[in-house]
Amino acid sequence: MRSPLFSCLCITEDREAFLPWLIWNFDKQRYPSKELVIVESSESSWDWPDDSRIRVVRCPYRSSVAKKRNFALSAARGEYISWFDDDDWQHPDKLSWLAQMLGHGHAVAGSTESWFLDLRTLRCRRYRGGTRVIFNSAGFGRSA
Repeated sequence: MRSPLFSCLCITEDREAFLPWLIWNFDKQRYPSKELVIVESSESSWDWPDDSRIRVVRCPYRSSVAKKRNFALSAARGEYISWFDDDDWQHPDKLSWLAQMLGHGHAVAGSTESWFLDLRTLRCRRYRGGTRVIFNSAGFGRSA
């Protein structure tokens, strides 16, 4: 049986240094059917990887976060959607776990707890969202 396509969406601007981290987090996902849609509005052009699973959508420089998120959603081809911030660490099974829940008819799935890590100070802090799913951990069915 074919796995539904999962669209991993990232918006960015002037953060080319984070591109290898973003690609690494995308590549390590064990979920078999995935695409990465990057909406970027940088002032200068970047060298993008030549990978059919990765699409780059250009937005005017200094476009708002909301505009870029809407561009990303419009460009997504997947039945499932998750946001991949370019500076976040993603668990290798993130998409697999989300797809399992979304495949059971849930419109939204994700975690309610996480950790924030500051690499400069080597300190971390636990974050608890209560009953709310943390946006960066969430997966959504297209219908949502």
